[in-house]
Amino acid sequence: MSFNRYIKDKLSTILINTTGLFVISLYLLTIDVSFTQLLIILLGWILVLFFYFTIDFYIIKKRYMKWLKAFNNLDKKYLIAELIGKPNYYIECLFYQFLKKANKSMMEEINLYKTKEREYEEYIEQWVHEMKTPISAISLICENRNDEASKRIINEINKMNHLVMQTLFYAKSEFLHKDLFIKEINLNDLIHQVILDNKFLLQEKNFQLEIDENFPKVKSDKKWLTYIINQIILNSIKYSNKNRAYLKISSITKQDKIILNIKDLGKGISQSDLPRVFDKGFTGHNRGNHHSTGMGLYLCKKLCNQLNIDILISSEENVYTNISLIFTLTKL
Repeated sequence: MSFNRYIKDKLSTILINTTGLFVISLYLLTIDVSFTQLLIILLGWILVLFFYFTIDFYIIKKRYMKWLKAFNNLDKKYLIAELIGKPNYYIECLFYQFLKKANKSMMEEINLYKTKEREYEEYIEQWVHEMKTPISAISLICENRNDEASKRIINEINKMNHLVMQTLFYAKSEFLHKDLFIKEINLNDLIHQVILDNKFLLQEKNFQLEIDENFPKVKSDKKWLTYIINQIILNSIKYSNKNRAYLKISSITKQDKIILNIKDLGKGISQSDLPRVFDKGFTGHNRGNHHSTGMGLYLCKKLCNQLNIDILISSEENVYTNISLIFTLTKL
């Protein structure tokens, strides 16, 4: 807040006082008041006006800085009207009333959208649970029939199940913290279950697997960590190289960190695409023929943020892709 801007706002007051000074000066001259006396009156008037503007500016600036500090410290900026309190000046009171009414209207609008979002989330959650029943039934039927057609159906069922979970996460992503159940997880069991769920796809692509014998235990949400690892493995399968379908899953423990590495020798990612792989909807120039949505790694990144897991990716086109999930023990 600048003094120059304040003076510009007071131009009408200055103009009125200037006119008043001019008129009074003419009157005093007509009644034979000496020039010295007139000068003293004019200087006195100007000084009083100057001190008034200076003090008024200081009071307004102090109040403004107080409001600005309070505003900057607020997480929800729209609650500023509740914090600043009712002002003293009449014109400010009018604007304050407008601000309160606008805030009330906005809160009603926000609550309306929150209700709609909650209803949508509940519907999606119910839909997912209903979809899982026929998916599980079809998968069980096919597993009891050990033929090629059944294997292919199971592959598609697994893809469908993954997409259903993706839909659920996307619907719940903004409020996922309410759905998290953090507990100690045996990575051995989790990884082997994900491999088992994708065994037909891995067999179909003739994957060579190299998996560590003993993984450390971590604390996380089992359902969503399974989703993340499954998505990474599905990407490795989708973008595999026909001549060297290879997948390595290993772990490293460094001080307070557990690093889970998932590496494949597939199509890889170009250096120009690498910084954007976690962007929503990004598919890359060499992935357009695989019906990519660009949502898989984006959702993995969002989930990792919710679970306090760092996710890093390194890759070289037509050579390899390595994705690291970093569990920091101090965050667990």
